[in-house]
Amino acid sequence: MSTIIASNISDGTTSVASTYVVNGSAKAWVNFNQIGTQAIQDSFNISSITDLNVGRTTVTLSNSMSNIYYSSVMGAEYNSMQGNMGQLVGSVGMAVLNSGGSYEDRNNSCIQIMGDLA
Repeated sequence: MSTIIASNISDGTTSVASTYVVNGSAKAWVNFNQIGTQAIQDSFNISSITDLNVGRTTVTLSNSMSNIYYSSVMGAEYNSMQGNMGQLVGSVGMAVLNSGGSYEDRNNSCIQIMGDLA
């Protein structure tokens, strides 16, 4: 593996500190459909999703986090609440509940993960 050392990264117009990219960018994200056969609609650093039951999904990372102390932000399509079922270094669980408190599959569910990769 090669290492590039640079204090700034530029696209020719805008320049940002490399620490922003290393420390501040999402390390993984996914948008997926829970209805019917669960399917990833788009993602980065996600290897798979697993349908656990109605409204419950495990998202597995391609490259694991360095520890369990990362931040995960979750969302689901309108009229839903969501809760984190648990974090592991290589996966995160998501539960989606409707406004009545029942588990519910949603068409557009998403997770973003920030933290340090292993």
